[in-house]
Amino acid sequence: MKILICSRLFYPSNAIGAVRPSNFAKYLAKFGHEITVITEDKQNKKGTEFQGVRIIRISNSKSIQSLINKVQNYYYSAHKANNHLNILSEPQRTRKIKIIAILHNFMQLYKIVRMRIYDFVLEADWFLSAKKTIKRKYKKDSFDIVISSFGPIESLLLGYFIKKSKIARHWISDLRDSMENIFNPSWLNLLYKIIKRSMVQKADAITLVSQGQVSLFCKSLKKITLNKDKIFMIYNGYENKFKSIQYEKRDKVLRISYTGAIYENLGDFELLFKALTDLIEEQLIDLNSVVLCYAGQHSVNFNKQLFPYDTIKKICHNVGFVDRNSAIDIQNCSDILIVLTWNTITNQGILTGKFMEYLQAFKPIISITKGNLPNGELSQLVEKLNLGIACEYITFEKDYNRLKEYLLTQYKRVLEGKPLLFEPDIEGIKKFHYEILTKELDKICLNIK
Repeated sequence: MKILICSRLFYPSNAIGAVRPSNFAKYLAKFGHEITVITEDKQNKKGTEFQGVRIIRISNSKSIQSLINKVQNYYYSAHKANNHLNILSEPQRTRKIKIIAILHNFMQLYKIVRMRIYDFVLEADWFLSAKKTIKRKYKKDSFDIVISSFGPIESLLLGYFIKKSKIARHWISDLRDSMENIFNPSWLNLLYKIIKRSMVQKADAITLVSQGQVSLFCKSLKKITLNKDKIFMIYNGYENKFKSIQYEKRDKVLRISYTGAIYENLGDFELLFKALTDLIEEQLIDLNSVVLCYAGQHSVNFNKQLFPYDTIKKICHNVGFVDRNSAIDIQNCSDILIVLTWNTITNQGILTGKFMEYLQAFKPIISITKGNLPNGELSQLVEKLNLGIACEYITFEKDYNRLKEYLLTQYKRVLEGKPLLFEPDIEGIKKFHYEILTKELDKICLNIK
């Protein structure tokens, strides 16, 4: 089959959103399909192309590219400064937090609006450039299927345009993210809701990344006649060859790491902070024999959550934002990995890309789920695959005690020079490799009508 994939994020981009469409293209080509990809030509960044995949890279216009360079330089400087924000001494910390508290709320709305306008200009410009290129290169029935990736939105809109223009006979809309979410302003969610309703009518198949996302997607369209036979679930996955090899310990220090963003009022370290604090204060764990590393955006949120826990500030290393390769290096040098998510009535099935990276790292996982619904999908997967321990705030006291016991057990094994307790379902983990997951997409392509 001739398949066109529309994804502004694509290899060799290091963004987490590029992983899924890049692997779909790679393995669909391996399965015998003729694959073409429309993607962004970001500063002419090229990589080794996939065998059997034709990649058309489209740049923003020159005037918009100039704007991109200026904004990127500004935010690179901001990230660089942010990476040096570590745990401050008491007088510095108090003074700094007071200043931040005064300015934070005032600046937040301005920053959001400014970035939304910036994003909109970039997205609209790239969409128009891509649309123009497609109209010039292709005619009716050039492709059997177009697969679009969301987000960003322009990738989805390109898929809609190609199906509507009959350049492709069928359209698969792949939603790796929820279109409407709590991070968007209300006006943007309203716009996405309108686009989603049009997408449902036009797309021949829609794929989502978790059972929770499928459930919420269907509920959000309850006033529309929805053919549920065209709704499918394909998990995110990991991409490199799986190796069930433990990191060789060189010292007797338990290293715990979290590599990812902390979203305010959603990701929450309190369970972990409290468990570690109490173990140290009860003299069950030596302060010099445990390290907690945080690597990600929103260092201010990490510091804010850590603020009440003076006992463990010494063991917390906040390295700030790092690129994906550096994050993977941190994971590989850790003993236990932390994943944070949330599970509420309006947000379910949130399985971050970091969780899939953790599967490949082959390390014990502590999942911590905030929210008012029990038995989140992440908790179920951690337990089903026997990856470590799944904790939820809705059962705080029970899971706090379980977490303390788990940490103490693993800590003792490190001190004794023994491997950590970790006996995951290896065959189950292998099912999350993108080659296996892409077989599900291949079936959808072959059976689409």
